[in-house]
Amino acid sequence: MPFSMATHSITMGTVGAIPIHIIWGGEGTGTYFRCGWAVRLYYETKAIEVLEMFNPFMQRPPVDEIMPEELKKLIDSGTNILLLDVRTQMEYSDPQVGHLKNAMLIPLQTLWHHHESLEPYKDQEIIVYCRSGQRSAEACRILNEKGYQTKNMVGGIIRWHQLQYDVER
Repeated sequence: MPFSMATHSITMGTVGAIPIHIIWGGEGTGTYFRCGWAVRLYYETKAIEVLEMFNPFMQRPPVDEIMPEELKKLIDSGTNILLLDVRTQMEYSDPQVGHLKNAMLIPLQTLWHHHESLEPYKDQEIIVYCRSGQRSAEACRILNEKGYQTKNMVGGIIRWHQLQYDVER
């Protein structure tokens, strides 16, 4: 959501010369970057949680990755894996894009609070994907901190489509 479309904003102060802006409003729930801060917004309650300072030069913890071609082979061989889609419900349900067959949906925005539903899969490899691979990489970091075994599908569902692999619609 562009900052100009926000219905509410607060300037919390500054860190050095960087202003700290919190924005919210509009529809849906999301993580937004504005002036160097990542903000999780909960529109239902209008509660705001500042997640962490975002520094584009900071090294993020690496995550294990899997190429879509490798994943396709695992799926075709019947390997016991969990496919986790961390896109929004709207993206998951979009008939033009679809989702991977048998994928579980837990949007990244809710993963902090709903990762317990993955507890039965704690000893199983979890392949995480999103639209392009960015949100799924962050989801892998979150789940890795909680003790899960994850791999991020490189390129997300965009790459899956480019390879003309099947999806459920």
